[in-house]
Formats: sequence, structure tokens, C-alpha cells
Amino acid sequence: MLTADRIPIQNNQGVTLWMNINFNPETGAKGLNVTLAGEGPICRLDVDGSCHGDAGRSHKHSVQDENSIRRGLREGVIPRADLSGKSLKEIFSDFCAAANIIHYGSFEEPDHA
Repeated sequence: MLTADRIPIQNNQGVTLWMNINFNPETGAKGLNVTLAGEGPICRLDVDGSCHGDAGRSHKHSVQDENSIRRGLREGVIPRADLSGKSLKEIFSDFCAAANIIHYGSFEEPDHA
């Protein structure tokens, strides 16, 4: 598993957020996770990974209500089959655009991502 951990997400809300990015070169599974410090994950995108019931191998977890973080974002999983087969860099770019995240750095994509 290749990972980039605790990438800070600057924001004007004054909260500490960070992103983790995972890639498994053996299976092609990709994941992006955004965490709110002191609370837990608030958004997770799994692509070409393990099947999650009716949501399939590519799906998005997000906060649904005030108990979502405590329950590990288990409810309200949304299928994202449209992301299957995309590269890690494409998924990262799509994720950032959807979350209004502006990325100023470079993104070095691992082989076979």
C-alpha cells in the first residue's frame, strides 16, 4: 500500500482538516479520506476497492447526520461506478474539484495508478 498521510487542507473555517491518499498497486484500489481533527473522517472515496454492498467497488462515504462521524460513515454510501478505472491523479482532481479544494502543489502519480 502506498500512502500520503495527513496532507493539510487549509480553509477559512478555522478547522483542522487533512487528507490521506491510498493506492494499492497489487489490486488497483484507490482511496481518498478527509478527516476533521478531533472528530474523525468526514468524507471517504473508495475506487476499484472492496465491494461495499449495493454501492459496489467504487463509492463515496460522507456525513449524513450528527452521528455519522461516530458511526464511521457507514450509512448513506453512494455508488460512484463512474470513477472505476480512472487513474489516481484523475480521481484526486475530480475529488478536489467537487470539494472546492484548490491544489497548488504537484501530484506525483505512482506507477500503475
